[in-house]
Amino acid sequence: MGGRPAAADRPAHHDGLSHRPTPAERRELPEHLENLESIGYTETPLKVDGADPLFTAAEAWLRKEGFLPPARARNRRAAFRLDEPLVVAQLENLRRLRQMRSTYGLASSAPDAVDGGESVWFERPNAVSGTRRVQLVFTAARDTARPAVHTRGCPTCCTSAPARTSPAAAASAAPR
Repeated sequence: MGGRPAAADRPAHHDGLSHRPTPAERRELPEHLENLESIGYTETPLKVDGADPLFTAAEAWLRKEGFLPPARARNRRAAFRLDEPLVVAQLENLRRLRQMRSTYGLASSAPDAVDGGESVWFERPNAVSGTRRVQLVFTAARDTARPAVHTRGCPTCCTSAPARTSPAAAASAAPR
């Protein structure tokens, strides 16, 4: 039998064991993260703070321009509706905006937001003038007024799959 990867005895997700790091456990960020130049594939953004006011403003503008459904429900009693493509597009736009604005949407788009922006297109069909399209670009920049601080540590959490195994596992997997 072969050995187990080094990460096999660590939980794959946060298990409530995180803690404030002791002075000996505190680490500095790599330079590319400290300056927010890029977020590599080995880093895992867990949360993005501060974007809610921007999304609130974007939602208000999109709603005012007709890309999102009105805040109050419309009276839609007619059997034949000429606005059906518009209603479908508005609901799809609302789904895209909510997905982009969600906790997981923000965290998963953070690497792209740093590397030039995560863009989402919104459409508003019109039978007479054609489809109007607008693009919402979510970007992120480093707030240099606030220092980066190591606040939580979870030594038992594995956030990336290691490409190697532990020395003991490699020795036990070697042919004899």
